[in-house]
Amino acid sequence: MQVYEIYTKIRLVNFGWGKMVINIKKMWIMWITRCITTFSLKMDKVGCA
Repeated sequence: MQVYEIYTKIRLVNFGWGKMVINIKKMWIMWITRCITTFSLKMDKVGCA
């Protein structure tokens, strides 16, 4: 029973890390797209700072 509990905890931790990584990737994609659109519209690097 204890082995199963440890396994469940490890799975939960890995799931948490996975969600965090996905959120970071989403943030990066949003940031990059915003940066590119701002750069295209204003022709300066204000959106990339």
